[in-house]
Amino acid sequence: MMLQEGYCRDKAAPPGSTLYYSLLYAPQPQRDAITALHALRQELLDVLNECSDPAVARMKLNWWRDELQRTFQGHAQHPVTKALLPLTQRHTLPVEQFLEILDGVHMGLDVAHYNSFKELLLYCHRVSSMVTLMSVEILGYTERATLKFANDLGVALQLVRFIRDLRQDALRGRLFIPLDEMNRFGVNFSNLKENTAGDKLKELIKFQAQRAHEYYGKALAQLPEADRYRQLPLLTEAKLYFAWLDELERNDYHPPGQRMALTPLRQLWIAWRTLRGERRLRKSAAAT
Repeated sequence: MMLQEGYCRDKAAPPGSTLYYSLLYAPQPQRDAITALHALRQELLDVLNECSDPAVARMKLNWWRDELQRTFQGHAQHPVTKALLPLTQRHTLPVEQFLEILDGVHMGLDVAHYNSFKELLLYCHRVSSMVTLMSVEILGYTERATLKFANDLGVALQLVRFIRDLRQDALRGRLFIPLDEMNRFGVNFSNLKENTAGDKLKELIKFQAQRAHEYYGKALAQLPEADRYRQLPLLTEAKLYFAWLDELERNDYHPPGQRMALTPLRQLWIAWRTLRGERRLRKSAAAT
């Protein structure tokens, strides 16, 4: 068991990573479970990002589809699915949810661009919201509105990832900014790859950032007070993602040439501050 849990940590939550700090104050069983979920998504995304031959990528994704079916039959072969197997037995996590993540990654392989945000929203739901929804099942909840929180938070986090990975995705030949919005701001695919277009590109990124903030705000508004403290890992993850976005905004939305990152000390401080804030809210709610 320790071998596969270590594999998942190395894949999805190594020391210094955003997920590492997001889960810092979570109980160990929840930390291991959510790490395994993220490790699965990362394994699937690695196929998308590292396979230059689409035929090979499809073959690998088909193997993962079979592996997920084997896992739910109790015959997992991969370290990640071996770590996931207890989750399928302990929590309400049907195979269809895992397969939906896989279908989202397939979208990234089959579709090089999206014409509108409505089309892109399905991708966000599959590759991100499914993970936050399953994380809520692991963390526990008492009110169904918490699932709405998870769904919108997953979209918000994925929108930040699109901004963060904008140039890297463009260099791989993929575009996760709706084409109608690219046209509206006068930005083309070459501008993203070459980090050009000046103010037009900055305005486009600003528009994407505003949408991410809107989904984040909508998610928080739907989180019942009764479930807030249980969702501490997701709230911490959101704080970390949007602290990164704040840094980009302070940089006047100028897309960094290299990936910009928060320092480990800053991430530790944000995680501790989030824990302290949620403890205060819980104490205040208990006193009223």
